[in-house]
Amino acid sequence: MVKGELLRWEPSSCRRCLRREAKRVYNIHIGVCARCTHRDYCPDSRALYELGFPK
Repeated sequence: MVKGELLRWEPSSCRRCLRREAKRVYNIHIGVCARCTHRDYCPDSRALYELGFPK
């Protein structure tokens, strides 16, 4: 690995753990993201919401 090199990380988990973690991170994210705090939800928050709160 070279300093500054980007690495791909592909975690895996059960759906229950995935949803729990996505909900946790989503709730943190919408409180600190400049776009999300103004209710202009960014792509990251929308992705986290879809993972944590599936239809």
